[in-house]
Formats: sequence, C-alpha cells, structure tokens
Amino acid sequence: VALESGGLNGSRLGFKGGADITEGVRGIFQVEAGYFANNGSLAQGGRIFGRQAYAGIEGKYGRLTAGRQYSPLYNTVISFDPYEQGYGSPTTDGNVSTGSTRFDNSLVYATPKFKGLSANLMLALGGETGKSSDAMALAVNYENGPFDMSVAYQDDDHASSATAKTE
Repeated sequence: VALESGGLNGSRLGFKGGADITEGVRGIFQVEAGYFANNGSLAQGGRIFGRQAYAGIEGKYGRLTAGRQYSPLYNTVISFDPYEQGYGSPTTDGNVSTGSTRFDNSLVYATPKFKGLSANLMLALGGETGKSSDAMALAVNYENGPFDMSVAYQDDDHASSATAKTE
C-alpha cells in the first residue's frame, strides 16, 4: 500500500501570463513547478520551476520563447494522447523515461497557422544544463475540421547517456 503523487498527471503549481508591448505584440511567460503532493518535495530533480520556465513574445508572425520548455516532439505526441502522458507511462509519477521532454536553454519558434498548416522549431543550446550537446526539433501540423495530422523529428544526442543518440 502506498500514497504516491502523480499517476496520469503529476502535481504542479505554476503561473502564466503576459502583457501587450505594442499593438499586435505581446510579451508572455510561464513558470511551472512539479511537486509530490504526498511529501511536498519538488519533482524534476528538485528544480523550483523544473517543468517549464520561459518568456517570449508573440504576434502576427508567430511566437518566440526562450528558457526551459517542452520540445515540439513531446507537444506533438501529447496532442494526440487521450491520457495526456505523451510517451510516458500513465502509472508512473509523471517522469517520462524515453527521450527528453523538456530542454534548458531552448529557443522555440511557433509559426502562425496558415490554412490549417503550422510548424514548431526548437534549438536547445547545450541541450541540458551542464551538457555540451545541442538538441533540435521540428514539428509540422495540419488541422482541418475534424482531421489533424502531425509529423515531428527530434535530434537529441544526450537522451540517456553520453553515447546515446535519439532521433
């Protein structure tokens, strides 16, 4: 018998917002902490805002954000997952064991939708704090009424060890 936090979605606390900078351009931010409700400790290796911590701008030309954030591959997978767990197990504490879901030092550009077509591009400089490898990802999405389709690619050579490479 155990009392564990997580399950289908890990416990989290965060803040999200923004403000108009000029007409048509908005500054945005999101900080989000993961924690274990059963004992009050922080998830994501003890980081205060280990889930996401980013800021950026958005407008008619798209959205550009910088910081720790989800990869386009993870966002693509989770958008089609009825349990919103992506490629993680719905019976764990929310940690995904295959590949990387969040990247430090990342720049993400999301294009505006054009006739149902959009794209997300990511470059993570250093991939993760303390690592020297870069990571990059691309996702292309098409939405038209009830029909959605996405294709994603991620090049991440620090996924599980110094010699592993995930594409």
